[in-house]
Amino acid sequence: MRVALLFLAGAAAACSSTAPLSRLYHFSTVPMPAAASLGAVSIGVGPITPAAHLLEQRMAARVSDVELEYYAGHRWAAPLSELLPEAVLQGLADAGLFREVVRGGESAGRADVILSGVVLAFEEEDRAEGWFGVARLDLVLRAARTDRILWSGRAHGERRASARHPAHVVEALRGALGDALASVPWREALAPPPPSSPSPPPG
Repeated sequence: MRVALLFLAGAAAACSSTAPLSRLYHFSTVPMPAAASLGAVSIGVGPITPAAHLLEQRMAARVSDVELEYYAGHRWAAPLSELLPEAVLQGLADAGLFREVVRGGESAGRADVILSGVVLAFEEEDRAEGWFGVARLDLVLRAARTDRILWSGRAHGERRASARHPAHVVEALRGALGDALASVPWREALAPPPPSSPSPPPG
């Protein structure tokens, strides 16, 4: 099910009719390319923590290798620490990869594996050829019952915004996050370990 980007206009902190409007952006899922089901595996989505520069609800734009700015009057409708885990959860559920997708706090006894991580970048990047939405995460996939790490690594996705406008950047960010999730080698990570070779008899 494709969920459209929600674009909301709300009043700024001041209630004066002359105060500029603050535009709020929200999305509830991310698009992922179709992939074969992983069968009976269920997954819990644990904490996905934004880096320090993403903790506020302001939308970030990287204008050079060393310069980061925030949009004036354009904000996320919820903290990314809440928005991103929910969108990841729904995106994985929509993709049909897993038997069940649950929130980490609800996963006791239900999830086989837990996904968690840190969001290193979720921002616009200004380039000569246009504006890009960039998502970069360090992710960890653990076995729920043993806490054994099944896979850990960097997931990256980026898409060019169709126009130089914040709403189009948000749509590009949705796609970039979906591409980052699709880059995780789910099948290899969840493959059962090969049987251990028997020890050779003593000489």
